[in-house]
Amino acid sequence: ATGLIFAAYINGVARQPEARNVLQPIAFLGFALAEALALFGLVLAFVL
Repeated sequence: ATGLIFAAYINGVARQPEARNVLQPIAFLGFALAEALALFGLVLAFVL
């Protein structure tokens, strides 16, 4: 999932460099949510 997030970000910036300031926070938020989901899954696995 993380690779797809940053691949889409790189494609977006390559097509429209002026959109970088808009796309960067969205990409980092997507990365954080993907990693948080993985972390929650790991914690749940240890709890069970």
